[in-house]
Amino acid sequence: MLMKNWLTIVTFVLLLTFGVVWVVSHGEDQSSSEAGPSKATEIKRPRLAPNVRFLPQIEAICDPSLHWEERVRAVRELPDKLDKPTTDRLFAFLQEPPATGQEKWYLVCNEIMEVLRKRNLVPDVYTKNLLTLIQSSTADPTIRDYAAQHLAQWVSGIDPSACEKDPRQAAAAFEAMCREASNPANGQLTLAGTTLNALADAVTHGGPTVQQERAAVGRLALRMVDSPAGVFSNVNRSTALQVAARLQMPEVPQRSRMLALDTNTPADVRLSAIAALGLVGDAEDRALLYSFVSDEAFKFAAAAAVERVDQRAARP
Repeated sequence: MLMKNWLTIVTFVLLLTFGVVWVVSHGEDQSSSEAGPSKATEIKRPRLAPNVRFLPQIEAICDPSLHWEERVRAVRELPDKLDKPTTDRLFAFLQEPPATGQEKWYLVCNEIMEVLRKRNLVPDVYTKNLLTLIQSSTADPTIRDYAAQHLAQWVSGIDPSACEKDPRQAAAAFEAMCREASNPANGQLTLAGTTLNALADAVTHGGPTVQQERAAVGRLALRMVDSPAGVFSNVNRSTALQVAARLQMPEVPQRSRMLALDTNTPADVRLSAIAALGLVGDAEDRALLYSFVSDEAFKFAAAAAVERVDQRAARP
């Protein structure tokens, strides 16, 4: 019973999970998103200038004794212009491991990335430093996820007022993020799925150049779905199938039918396949979906998928 309830919860996560970017097409056969996997690297922390007297806001941000809301407020109160020692200190802070019992530290880090991006405080080094975080095998996994989402927005042009202005930098970052998403070394980390989702948002909502990468990102997602057992986690494969469905990849309907019906497929991947049919299936899939409505583990996903199929069919 507990397993069935758990699967029900996973259903809603799969149906609600999507939420970030991108860049330059290098041709169909040499698409940046189909580059080989990158090698994880140890993080290189910025060298901090000695004997620097930092702004009061920086002191507050780095003070673990303060309540997290005070530290976030300090981030938001940063001046419009920051010198190099100050930006180096902020990026170094993002690379530090969280102290025990300091879970709210993640909120402070997220706010730093958000403020630096939205206010264009360090446009010349933002891409480089966030990419360093994403690629580092020694950086905190959650911070790597945050960095992927913020960098995706930055290089995609989703927000034209706060984005990478150098197309070459944007293209290089896009390539690197594709490699991180497809890197088997990240297969059991949330980074693979988070980055893939960010790429899907980028090619959907980004500028016209990055939208040219839509099919390539879809193919990347399908390769993750079809990866050998154990290379990518079931959560990442489930996310990849949803991404491929969102991007309207033509292979998704048939792939989803096969996965949904295969009892040897992990339950969470089957749930994702049912949800994908809700996104891209047609009236002929109603019978298949209805076959799951009486199954306690799949009934909510199946009912939601049937409703979506019916809604599309009712449109003029």
